[in-house]
Amino acid sequence: MLRIFDNPAALVAAYTAAGCPRTHNGDNTYWLGGTIDGALHDLRNGGNEKHVSAARALLDKIMPSLPASHVEAWSPDIAGAYPSVPDFLAGAPDCMRRRIRQESDSAPVHILINTVSSGGIPAADLTRRGVACLALAMALQATRGVRLYIAATLHGADTAGRTEYLVRVPSEPLSLAEACTILCDGAVTRGILYGLGRHENGFDGGWPRGASGAGITYMRGLAARAGMPEDTIILTPPSLGHGDDLPEMKRDPVAWVKARLAPFMPQD
Repeated sequence: MLRIFDNPAALVAAYTAAGCPRTHNGDNTYWLGGTIDGALHDLRNGGNEKHVSAARALLDKIMPSLPASHVEAWSPDIAGAYPSVPDFLAGAPDCMRRRIRQESDSAPVHILINTVSSGGIPAADLTRRGVACLALAMALQATRGVRLYIAATLHGADTAGRTEYLVRVPSEPLSLAEACTILCDGAVTRGILYGLGRHENGFDGGWPRGASGAGITYMRGLAARAGMPEDTIILTPPSLGHGDDLPEMKRDPVAWVKARLAPFMPQD
């Protein structure tokens, strides 16, 4: 089954209405990094910017090295390459046309981030991953525009053996508080989404059938089924034994973000 939520509040509403069993009660720092009730409260109230400052600190190291997003355009000026005859006849002082660079109106970049993870990965590492992902989204928002989705790909008891959730994060402009909460708070995925998957489709703690680790081939198929473009940035889940970006994110998050941005930056 595939279910798409238009925003994090819709996910919270579905979880609450279903009366989902708690995967964990109280504060479980290692597994959740907080509490399910805390995550529900934050998402009901527009999110929490707890880790936005850390993402901004990464962004400060990244943005000066990036080219500005631009298109060539002709602008009125008192001097330039050629005159606008109607403006000249009207006596306009800025009747000349000069080539300038303006911010590009290119289509926003889609980002699909799988927030499921192997159980042996601590919540603190998931938060560090979330901060790097948030910095990536913020950088794209500043240069090109972004449409951010998170995915939870789980085992299911249906005939397909899969429970798939997508959550759209408000992105025009990007809601930093909601993006921060859904990317950095382990209780959103390990508490809310796991609990909903267990209630709706018998999630037993495993990966989708036939897709252990939910690798890139599987994730590209999910993106296509959700109608996302081919150039969508796809981040597979941190998965012990399957390979993912988490070690690189922890070792050098600035380099990781720059590498993901490079294909979408204009070339001078």
